[in-house]
Amino acid sequence: MSSKTLILFPTDPSTKFLERIFDYLSKKVSPENFTIIKIDCTEEAHRSAIDEIEKIEYGSIIFLGHGNSSALQGSKCEKFTKPQFLTHREFAVFKRKNIMLVSCESSSLLKRAKGNFISGLGFGDLPTDWNDIQGARETDASAYDGFTEDTIESFRNYLTEMIQFTLGNYFQQEMTLSKVKDLLLLLINKKIATNYHQKVQNHEVLNDCLLIVKSGVHYFEE
Repeated sequence: MSSKTLILFPTDPSTKFLERIFDYLSKKVSPENFTIIKIDCTEEAHRSAIDEIEKIEYGSIIFLGHGNSSALQGSKCEKFTKPQFLTHREFAVFKRKNIMLVSCESSSLLKRAKGNFISGLGFGDLPTDWNDIQGARETDASAYDGFTEDTIESFRNYLTEMIQFTLGNYFQQEMTLSKVKDLLLLLINKKIATNYHQKVQNHEVLNDCLLIVKSGVHYFEE
């Protein structure tokens, strides 16, 4: 990577657990390599974030938050909600950028927005909130069978650990997003094997979830 990375993190109580990633990066990576913007619950903050995305100094963008197949979601607070921060039709702001979107259905979103970025890495389902489970069960009553609040907390820990380790390597080794994808898949496989052999509590449910996550990780090029 010859340029800086911008990390976008919309304010949302349901994604607060991801802040552990920033603590990890601050200890492992030089602050010269990245800038973190926590997007406050205002329209102005979201407009300012878009202005930052378009700056030439940022060659890569990482988004940590909620999303769906048509848009990245913005901040959510008691008196403010930004359900659509950037839709697939507005992805031209990522022209000449490499983007990693850690959000639900971001692989589908990247597929729809193809041609508006250099390279992209996205995910499928990421059940980090009980609303995610309920939403999946509305279309498939058997979705995430056996999932509980405790299971969600374990998955949150898994996701945080995998993302922070991957980003640490991304910066330290100047990895491409294609290599990042390979590392993520390797980490998922290792976690599944560890859960199975150590008979971790609820390991069958968690491993089924990790297999779903694995199937949704996709890399795209311009």
